[in-house]
Amino acid sequence: MSKHYAAVSVTRLKSWNQGQKLPTWIFLVFLIGKLSEVKGIINFADVPCGKNISVSPFELRYKDTCNVLTRIINGQPVQPGEFPWIVSLKYKWDEHFCGGVIINRRYVLTAAHCFNQEAAGSVKREYLEAVVGATNFETENPALTFGFERVSIHPGYQSRDSSNDLALVRLDAEIPWSDTIRPACFADKYFRPEGSVGVVAGWGETEEGSQMTPSEMNKAKVPIIKNSQCDEWFSRANIKWSPKDTQMCAGYCEGGPDSCKGDSGGPLMVQLENTESKNSVHSVVVGVVAAGKGCGRRRLPGVYTRISHFVQWIHNNVQY
Repeated sequence: MSKHYAAVSVTRLKSWNQGQKLPTWIFLVFLIGKLSEVKGIINFADVPCGKNISVSPFELRYKDTCNVLTRIINGQPVQPGEFPWIVSLKYKWDEHFCGGVIINRRYVLTAAHCFNQEAAGSVKREYLEAVVGATNFETENPALTFGFERVSIHPGYQSRDSSNDLALVRLDAEIPWSDTIRPACFADKYFRPEGSVGVVAGWGETEEGSQMTPSEMNKAKVPIIKNSQCDEWFSRANIKWSPKDTQMCAGYCEGGPDSCKGDSGGPLMVQLENTESKNSVHSVVVGVVAAGKGCGRRRLPGVYTRISHFVQWIHNNVQY
């Protein structure tokens, strides 16, 4: 497991202060504030994780405008290789049931509830498979299929409140890396994504209750909100559930873009500004799709397992 950071250059800050001529104590306060903004990224693989994407800077942050209706009914199609760490978990009779994220050559991270009785829990492992490198199941692409060697459910998983909703799938062979198949970068324990614009992607339903999963992967932008805001919204809807520290919520006040059935286990990503390349970002997985009340409903955001709380558990259980 390796760690790297969105760097803050102390040397550059010192040079900047020489021009500003701030008193030493004020500069130290400023420096500590800047260093507190450093965001850590975890890589569990043997090659560089994630990929850089060109993006406009204004897309990285979200300002809550609850009185303004800004919704997208459906997500947008994903381009081949755009998210090369996303996995489709399928039944061998060609039915997608959950998403997943490539950790390293042998392991995929997904949601524990993907393996309960309502999904794949009653199906033998030999009838399940993981498809990597896919974007559209109906077009030719360099997708590869792997069998399941074993599934490890987080020991603290509770279905009643979706807490600790994570599982690890060990594949029956090693994944070969390519332009369309790469490991994900994960957020470390210090990473706080609230206030960022997240991106969720997968093959889930594009309309609530449609009972149909698309052949093409879709993506949608969703604002990551504070747990206190999430708690307030669920309380207003008379839903007796509160997010734990190990969970987070993402969604619009007025509804709209959201994860839905079939997206479970897939990633919620944020895009860190790349200090080495202007107008470029690096995607980092901060959450895994866990639960929700419907899809895209007003003041009912999606619920995600917060990855930063489970870095050590992942590390301890993805050894070869």
